[in-house]
Amino acid sequence: MTVLLIAAIAAAQTVNNGNLWRTLSLQFKTAYLKGYIDAMASCSSFATPKLNEGSESQNNQCRALVGYRDNKAIALLTQVTPSQLRDALDQFYRDAANRLIAVPRAIGVIFRRLIGSSEQELREMIEFERSSAAALRPRE
Repeated sequence: MTVLLIAAIAAAQTVNNGNLWRTLSLQFKTAYLKGYIDAMASCSSFATPKLNEGSESQNNQCRALVGYRDNKAIALLTQVTPSQLRDALDQFYRDAANRLIAVPRAIGVIFRRLIGSSEQELREMIEFERSSAAALRPRE
């Protein structure tokens, strides 16, 4: 178990876009997303009014991670399994134009779809993510 955890931590540092995502095993993808969901759920608890007294620094860091206090996507974390999210990411990255988009940003697009964003909003979000990712791509 410890070896798996160490391997997951080491590899998670390199899982940054769809090109790398597509090379991962089914088991690693699931473990990565389980950790991602757990981290987001933990941070969302710090970004709620009831739990933020006495931990303003932690609260601010978590707010930056979850986006904003009333993020509907965070509520989905208790309703979406790692395997469902894995399948959605696999589908998202089937489109080669999406493969430079960072995994957390792709998850953001998926959650926006799940909470009912319009097709127009999703297209605009994906186009923004594609252009942002392309701008960050190292020049050869």
